[in-house]
Amino acid sequence: MIGTSDEITTLNTLTTTLIDSVNGYRDAASNSESGRFQELFRTNADERSRVVEELRSEVRRLGGNPEDDASTLGPRSSAATRRSSSTRSSAARTI
Repeated sequence: MIGTSDEITTLNTLTTTLIDSVNGYRDAASNSESGRFQELFRTNADERSRVVEELRSEVRRLGGNPEDDASTLGPRSSAATRRSSSTRSSAARTI
């Protein structure tokens, strides 16, 4: 049986991962030129945001301090998404 400390650590790790996901979906929505994809990405971000809040509530219930930040890899991933989108847009204009 895992202890409360392990549960809190696991929930905080999941929270951090979900925050990265939320940021990635929001970034994808803002870089998408298709309204359909913008809506899809925003919906996914909103769903994950709700789960983040549920995980934070559970961490608090267990007596821990919930994570508020994305991982250090999250911003790098978002930057890569923006570069990739920019490159595709430039290529499309060239063609």
